[in-house]
Amino acid sequence: VAKEKGCYKSIFLTKGPPSDMDLLFDNTYDLVVSAGTFFVTKSHPGTEFFAQLVRVTRKSGHICVVTNEQYVVCDFIRWDVIDDLETRGDLARCPDKKVPGYRLNKNIGDEDAVVPNAEILIYRVLQ
Repeated sequence: VAKEKGCYKSIFLTKGPPSDMDLLFDNTYDLVVSAGTFFVTKSHPGTEFFAQLVRVTRKSGHICVVTNEQYVVCDFIRWDVIDDLETRGDLARCPDKKVPGYRLNKNIGDEDAVVPNAEILIYRVLQ
């Protein structure tokens, strides 16, 4: 909708592999948003992909990751990658947001579960 209204000067949408990001120039976007992509399973993009998100985001830009709150506690998520980006001064975590009524993912068997909350992870790019 925002694209149709002309709210974006530049937009990149992909449903492809993380390597699609290799096509993007450094420091291109003020905001990078991912919804329903990160942390779903071990085969989905995880924190190891954040360096690429930082690379394409302008200084003082933001990275916003929307996911099921149940996924952010999975034991396969490498939060140390985010810690390293913060320690290097590349990234600063902003307060998370929780939004009720997030969608269920029938592909991984949670169709009978209680409707979860969304966890919105927000980061500010520092360099």
